[in-house]
Amino acid sequence: MHQFKIHTIRLYLALALAATLLLGNSALAVQDKHKPITKELILLVEQNPAVGRMLEKSLAAAKEINPDKQTNPAQNLSDYYDYVDQAAELIPQTIRENPRSMIRDQILQSICYFYFLVDQPLDELEGKELYRNT
Repeated sequence: MHQFKIHTIRLYLALALAATLLLGNSALAVQDKHKPITKELILLVEQNPAVGRMLEKSLAAAKEINPDKQTNPAQNLSDYYDYVDQAAELIPQTIRENPRSMIRDQILQSICYFYFLVDQPLDELEGKELYRNT
């Protein structure tokens, strides 16, 4: 009976270790798909949980205002990281390849969307004069 308990404990430990390794590797794989600037943002959010919570709340508030995935694709933190990946390279790349195809209004619209996502009023920022939605 004692030997059975030892084998059972070893089996549980092996399963726990395997699960930890698999989950840890999949989390790293998800982060590896991102561009360097997005990885910096992910690290900032991980190192500053309050910033991450406020970013998630702002994204949720933006989603309440515009729940349409077509016009507001960044509706959670994962979507936002994907958006940052695209925004980091899409506009400059497009302009570099064909400068006349990108008009000022499209660039302005992209900038406004960025602020729409991250500049929602939050209780945590009230009275700190950090939020100035115009």
